[in-house]
Amino acid sequence: MNKSQTNNNLTNYSEPIGNYLSKLQNTDDLANQPIGDYIEKQNKIEIRLTMGKWFVSNSEEHELIAPCLGSCVAVCIYETKAKIIGMAHIVFPSRQMVSHPNEEFPSARYADEVIELLVQEISKIASSKNLNLVAKLAGGAQMFKGVYNNKGFPLIGQGNVQTLKKELIKRNIPLKAADVGGTCGRTVSFDLSKGLMLVRRIGETEYSSI
Repeated sequence: MNKSQTNNNLTNYSEPIGNYLSKLQNTDDLANQPIGDYIEKQNKIEIRLTMGKWFVSNSEEHELIAPCLGSCVAVCIYETKAKIIGMAHIVFPSRQMVSHPNEEFPSARYADEVIELLVQEISKIASSKNLNLVAKLAGGAQMFKGVYNNKGFPLIGQGNVQTLKKELIKRNIPLKAADVGGTCGRTVSFDLSKGLMLVRRIGETEYSSI
């Protein structure tokens, strides 16, 4: 895959927060966009979604990865007919847990806003208004015992998962698979060609698919 091919694919397929990739001139510009880091591989462009970042794509050349999930959750919204994936690395159940939130609304940082955001962005590149959406979740671990915040919210990981499930029910999006809870961190990627979420727990070398 040469660089010109990579640029064309980036131009056609995706949008990070507030900036269409179609506006970018080359892959060097991608590093300046709010989607975390990226690594250009031989056959893939690996896009690493750090906390609060999101990405939407219908290109099988894009490998979306949410690394080092503790209480954070990786949420994937997958349009099964057009094979469009929206993935985000959410941090908190709600912006009410943050003293001075300054993000745009809706934000991928919060579980009660991210589903709306991803559905909106998937709709922008889908050819049909009748979306066939399914969801998958991973993360939401309790990394430390007895950790509650001073506003009385539940444990962050548990709260993230519960809030995401409520938001999916509100929008009639079925939750097809989940690997959540426990006390172990995870790294998550999504295989767009097969519609699979791949999960690797800390200390393990192999990914399992859900």
